[in-house]
Amino acid sequence: MRGELKDGSGALVAIVEVDETATDFRGTVLGLCPAEAPASLWMRRLFTAFERAVNAQLFVEVDRLEDEIARLEVTFAAAGTPPTRVVDLQVYPSEMTLSFRLQC
Repeated sequence: MRGELKDGSGALVAIVEVDETATDFRGTVLGLCPAEAPASLWMRRLFTAFERAVNAQLFVEVDRLEDEIARLEVTFAAAGTPPTRVVDLQVYPSEMTLSFRLQC
């Protein structure tokens, strides 16, 4: 299913194509933080830093970055559905993949 991730201010974070599993959504980032968006460079750096910390197994840094990502208050909405708050958002820019859960 194709949808959009937006931050708490309503700014586009990413356009994604995801499949729903029993517990979460996983998929592909089709477009990440449009270049014209004011927060684009900052968000790209945040997701890249997260990916590097995960790959290097820097768990304290991963926790800090997860908190920073959570403060974005990202929502997901597919066509014709209302936005729903996302939790445990993980974006990997080098592979353009992501995973997240919807808040209950």
